Amino acid sequence: MAADTAVVPALRADSPDGSAADNIFRQFCRYLAVAYLLSAVGLSGAIAMSTDVVPVWWTAASVLSIYGSAAVMFATSFQRPDIERIRWAATVLVIGYGLTIATWPLVWNGDQLDAGHGMWFTQFNGFVAATAALILRMRWSLPYLAYVVISVQFVNEAVRTPAYDSSVMTEIAWSFCLSAMPYAVVVAAMRSGRILDATRKRSVRAAAEAAASVARAGERSRFDALTHDGVMSTLLAAARLPMSEALVRQAVETVDKLDVLASGANVATEFGIETALAEFRGATGEIDDAVRVHASIAPDISDQRYPGDVVRTMSAAAAEALRNSVRHAGPDARRRVDVAADNDVLRVSVSDDGVGFNPKSVPGNRLGLAVSIRGRMEQLPGGKAEITASPGAGTTVSLSWKRP
Repeated sequence: MAADTAVVPALRADSPDGSAADNIFRQFCRYLAVAYLLSAVGLSGAIAMSTDVVPVWWTAASVLSIYGSAAVMFATSFQRPDIERIRWAATVLVIGYGLTIATWPLVWNGDQLDAGHGMWFTQFNGFVAATAALILRMRWSLPYLAYVVISVQFVNEAVRTPAYDSSVMTEIAWSFCLSAMPYAVVVAAMRSGRILDATRKRSVRAAAEAAASVARAGERSRFDALTHDGVMSTLLAAARLPMSEALVRQAVETVDKLDVLASGANVATEFGIETALAEFRGATGEIDDAVRVHASIAPDISDQRYPGDVVRTMSAAAAEALRNSVRHAGPDARRRVDVAADNDVLRVSVSDDGVGFNPKSVPGNRLGLAVSIRGRMEQLPGGKAEITASPGAGTTVSLSWKRP
């Protein structure tokens, strides 16, 4: 028996190119790396001038840790989807810049620069604060922003000649305003990326759970239909009729179908028009081998393919309609099965001229109509079942499917 369970598949909520947060991180690293490298060109004179007040080796080490890391950031930003190398380069840059500020007082020789801009590394602290916002949460990146903004102004206050002196607090306030803008943009963008990723994961999980629910409902419908068509019919026949080869064959086929359902085997495939007709003939022949299937095939559809679940579902519903006719239409009723095939369209009609019935008088919970015929067809996108009958005028069950 098919278990009433469904496994939610392993989810991959991110895109093949990485999550939204990762893509935002990569783009910002690329833009910031370009800004760093352009600043290296613009500040080359200031870098050379700074060797008058600090050792050359210290300047070289600082330039390498900052601009070398920026070059690595730029190069690795084109590698997808992994961002760990970019993250490492950005981390080295942020740490290197912090160490540059922290060690500057230790290597400064006490001389001053006759330059209004001060030390070269004080000119792009806003870029570094934005880089810190990429790799650190706000509770860490915000103190880092305050550290670099305040520290570089005291460095400039110490190294510039008195001719360029200005209020330190004014410089700090101005620097903070300029640095806070790119920092805030990065923080907001990264937060939006994380929210988008979380929303995407929730949506994918909800879709997977909905699909699992549909799969469980489908399994229940298949089991209900098989129980009615096979198990109940076989048991009723065994109780009412003498043992026969047909009854044994029906019992064996029912057990085989239950085994397939229990195994969860995926038998989905496609049918050409001839194999589809063979499926209809086989399904109805199991019920009444005296009834022929009359086919009406549109021209030029020899290459038409129909989904396997559509053909099997319609053949099972047609077989159930024929079984109902055999049971209820009366001993003198004549039966007919018609199949019409066209491009992306299948129609099956099972009709008899028997005693008929009033469809409105049939309870909705009758499995023969509700599950084995209507329920089956409603499971198919594009499927429909119509039952036309009246007392004394026979019954026609019309099944149709049109590719959505």
